[in-house]
Amino acid sequence: MAGIATALRQTLIQCREPYNWMSVASNCMLETANAGKAILFTFHDNAVTINSNTVIDWCSAHFGCPDGSRFHTSGVAKHYLRCFRSNPTKGDDGVWQARQSVDVSMGVIADLKPKLLETLGCGIKCVLDNERTQV
Repeated sequence: MAGIATALRQTLIQCREPYNWMSVASNCMLETANAGKAILFTFHDNAVTINSNTVIDWCSAHFGCPDGSRFHTSGVAKHYLRCFRSNPTKGDDGVWQARQSVDVSMGVIADLKPKLLETLGCGIKCVLDNERTQV
């Protein structure tokens, strides 16, 4: 599980390098939006769509409503993996606080769900067992 997380993180970091294809795609999307046009993303049956919004600070992106903005997102492809910062929580003092965690949203076809849950369960158990032995 830790190896998968590390690989995903390294890939995301590499894809943010200047002149990388994601930078080019970002520029194309910005130019399209500035021209008042829209983009339709199509997906392939044999591919996984991966997107990370972890760089967005949900507490700062409140669009004028700092006392309660929360964001929810999901995948729109048949197979997807999306990472994003956990929604903030309201403290006892009434102030919204950023959480130090990341949520992961995944989409798979129904036939793969049992195998995915089993694999994730094994991975999480390994991580927990490893943490217990290091304490």
